[in-house]
Amino acid sequence: MSDESKTKKQLIAEIQELRKFIGEILNDNKNSLDLTDLTMLKDAFRQMKKNQEKFMKAFLQNALPMGLASHRDGCFIDVNDAFLRISGFKRDDVVGSTVSDLGLISDDQRFVALEKLNNNGRIENLEIQIKLKNGLLVHGLLNAVLMTLGKEKYRLIVVVDITDHRQAESDQYFSEPGLRPLPIDRPMPWFIG
Repeated sequence: MSDESKTKKQLIAEIQELRKFIGEILNDNKNSLDLTDLTMLKDAFRQMKKNQEKFMKAFLQNALPMGLASHRDGCFIDVNDAFLRISGFKRDDVVGSTVSDLGLISDDQRFVALEKLNNNGRIENLEIQIKLKNGLLVHGLLNAVLMTLGKEKYRLIVVVDITDHRQAESDQYFSEPGLRPLPIDRPMPWFIG
């Protein structure tokens, strides 16, 4: 996006980010910078912005539900559109809330996931049950990575919906000879009496 098409608010935010970036560089170097250093600094800042833009596009446009949460308090910083579409929540409901606040997973699942994330720095394909806003339960594979941005730790969370796969397994199991689901709409003969 060219500077001409940016809003005043966007330009001010970029200038503040640049000042912060330069301040961190100066604090790290403890020396004054010459013009050559400033050119390198400008190139480094441009590269950083380019990388941020790539990450944001990959995050926001991903077909899988994704979220970014603070590791300190577990509050969502942002979620992508797939997360909102599947969960049924609105962005304002999610940002600033935790999975517990939203009732997405049980406390037991949350404990197991946090233990794995803290011990390994990542979670790969942890099967969980997720409760959507409408109360429907879905099966998912939780994947997460603990990462540091600046001086803060964050959780990048991705969930793969495997509900259809679980249902197909169940249907296949009950299609085996002699295995049928119990009819729950009719009384069982041994209970009559």
